[in-house]
Amino acid sequence: MEKEENWMEEFLANSPNLILRTGNDGTVLYANRTGETLLEFWNLRAGEKLPSDIGKIVQNVVFQKKPKKMELRAGKKVYSITFTSPEGGEYAVIYGSDITSLKQTEEKLRMRDRQHEALSRLGELALKVPDLEDMIKETTSLVASTLEVEYCKILKLLPYGSFRLGAGVSWKEEVGTMLKKKAGLKASGMSVLIGSREKPFGLISVHSKEKRNFTKEDTYFLNSVSVLISETIERKEMEEALRYKVNFLENLLDAIPAPVFYKDKEGIYRGCNELFARRIMDLPKERVIGHSIDELKEKIPIELGAVYKKMDGQLLRKGGVQFYESKVMCSDWVERDFFLNKATYKDLSGTVEGLVGVMLDITGRKRAEEHLQKSEERYRIIAEQTGQLIYDLDLRNSNVEWAGAVQELTGYSYKEIQNFDYYDLLEHIHPEDRRRVQKELRKCWKSGKKFHEEFRFRRKDGSYFFVENKGVYQRDEDGKVCRALGVMKDVTGIKIASEKLKESEERYRSFLQNFKGIAFKLDMNFDPIFVHGAVEEISGYREEDFLSGGMRLLESVDPEDRQMILENREKIKSDLECILEHEYRIRRKDGEIRWVHDIVHNICGPSGEIMFIQGSIYDITERKAAEEALATAEKIRMKETHHRIKNNLQVVSSLLNLQADKFKDEKVVKAFQESENRVISMSLIHEELYKSGDMESIDFVDYLRKLSTELLRSYSVGDKKIQLHMDMENIYLGIDTAIPLGIVLNELFSNSLKYAFPEKREGEILISLKCEPAPGKEGECGVSVPEKDGRDSEKEQLYTLIYSDNGVGLPEGTDLKENDSLGLQLVNALVDQIEGSIELENGAGSTFKITFKDIG
Repeated sequence: MEKEENWMEEFLANSPNLILRTGNDGTVLYANRTGETLLEFWNLRAGEKLPSDIGKIVQNVVFQKKPKKMELRAGKKVYSITFTSPEGGEYAVIYGSDITSLKQTEEKLRMRDRQHEALSRLGELALKVPDLEDMIKETTSLVASTLEVEYCKILKLLPYGSFRLGAGVSWKEEVGTMLKKKAGLKASGMSVLIGSREKPFGLISVHSKEKRNFTKEDTYFLNSVSVLISETIERKEMEEALRYKVNFLENLLDAIPAPVFYKDKEGIYRGCNELFARRIMDLPKERVIGHSIDELKEKIPIELGAVYKKMDGQLLRKGGVQFYESKVMCSDWVERDFFLNKATYKDLSGTVEGLVGVMLDITGRKRAEEHLQKSEERYRIIAEQTGQLIYDLDLRNSNVEWAGAVQELTGYSYKEIQNFDYYDLLEHIHPEDRRRVQKELRKCWKSGKKFHEEFRFRRKDGSYFFVENKGVYQRDEDGKVCRALGVMKDVTGIKIASEKLKESEERYRSFLQNFKGIAFKLDMNFDPIFVHGAVEEISGYREEDFLSGGMRLLESVDPEDRQMILENREKIKSDLECILEHEYRIRRKDGEIRWVHDIVHNICGPSGEIMFIQGSIYDITERKAAEEALATAEKIRMKETHHRIKNNLQVVSSLLNLQADKFKDEKVVKAFQESENRVISMSLIHEELYKSGDMESIDFVDYLRKLSTELLRSYSVGDKKIQLHMDMENIYLGIDTAIPLGIVLNELFSNSLKYAFPEKREGEILISLKCEPAPGKEGECGVSVPEKDGRDSEKEQLYTLIYSDNGVGLPEGTDLKENDSLGLQLVNALVDQIEGSIELENGAGSTFKITFKDIG
């Protein structure tokens, strides 16, 4: 028994595991050799109390009678400790094992996981972070935290061989010197090349304040980071080059004055120009690109989409090029004819990747062809129905073109008579008439006067018939007679006198009874001789009221239209061949106002004097009402159109503003802001047109006030002491002048707000707009002067716009015509567009003088 106890004691004393026995107050009662090592770390001996935190654990275990486990670090060693207490609770036993190597293995695994996680995170940053500088800054922070070092830096290699600090964590230029010179400070570090020896980018370095042996895993991790940075740099360079090429391609496509698109083999639109997106699809480019015909079916009719897919399928299978015509409903709801030119494109291996298409608008050509075809057909039919022979004689080569009732009059077929020239025409004139006719034709030929002759003409069967030949001569650009256009009419059976005798008063009366208007005859004093028809229905008066003189025709006319009637009466009395048509209002007997259409002409006797005046009146009240309704509808449509354009431009402005928020580059943000201001300047034009009465011109002074307010708000110059002075007359400008001029003022105003008054300096901006009517022209500025024919004449007023500021001025030697500034280039282009001129005075500030006319 004693031997067994000795053996057990010896076993416990030499056990590699830690064994301690303590009293319930934490006093060490026993410790084996391994336990003595722990006591030495605590600087204790048997009989002394454990450290307070360990003693508290012992007391809790003895009191609660429950074992407790924990890990205990003693210097570089780590133990797994178990605290137990027997049932009596008189002492506690501490049993532990050395798990230092296990912990080191776990630490290595943890470090490896952190490195893998860091590399994964860096991979995500390389793909997500658009700016390379931001990605490098994130990289230094992530590397420092992963390797648990105090310092991490990335040095960029400059073209002349030196380095520049690209990014760093807790890094200053004096850190390297401090690490070397500070007494007693131990430091460790390592560096890795970023890129290759042939194409180096720089270095990535890490440093620790403490002496440290970096492991192979650490080196591998830093090399991996270096490779990832290198690949990211190369990818960014490739992306930048690709963006440049894509941007060039998009600008090239947008510059083409025809809709252009390209698709892949699956029929997905991969690109298009603005003209195709807006005019054909009525969508932004972003809504078109990436979608197929089926996905855009709300914009492409199903039948037309089926045709496109069929033709595209044939082209992709056969390759080459393809041409066909198609009708397309455009964004303005007008169906137009397009000529589609498509071709396949291939990759570097020669495999067909998709197709590209160009759409040429041939609506005008098609309409012209159809109009010409219809005109020719109408001309042929009308010419045949007239029963006359029509000819076109080219006096330079004696060729003749024939039309009309050719076979009916001459017996020749249309094909046969086309071979007849001028000399054949003379041969078919009766020999007794030929010399006279030829002499008269030559006489008219020399003078260029109209010709009118009667003669006998031979038919194909040899018989003759009387013709009346009337025609005119035409001159070329040099004023020489070159062509003769004439008509030959068969007058053989004309019996004008007998035909007049056949007319009967009964048939004439029957016609008037069914006549829906009023027929009348007037003497030279414009008193009625004859009035018949729907007199009472139209005027409310009986025929007898006018014939008896109880009611005069002029008295039934609305007072506002009587002057026109009087002027027209003077015209018809002074011109025997005058035929007048006019529309005016009459006041019925019951007071109702009606619109009538009046046709009046002279009837002359054999001696040429006026016998009486004849005419007819039609009730056009319903037509006038319809025309007024149409005019009102057109005005509403124009108003709605300007309203929608204004809303659409405001949407574009908002989109530009939202897009600018996504960029950090100040130049890009400013470019978006300038584009937004240009859109706002156009939007305000359409807002003013929406409010205006005539829908064609705007109050330019009111518009300019709103534009200046928007620009001041846009550039946030509320805290600047900039005063705006306007010296402008009450001027209305047409839309074709107002929009370019508004953008010009936007550019000049924006330029002043951005550059003329740096560092919040005080300043003034002056805008002056005056007009000078052309000599001999009447009318106020901006108001059209109506001409005699009722149309508005061109606005001849000359306008002078002066824009000036007292800022720092433009650089000395600035040339408006040869300038790299996009704003000044735009100003020059828009001034040319309104047919104006611009001058620059650059001294104490900048002054622009623009002279122009209102082009509409």
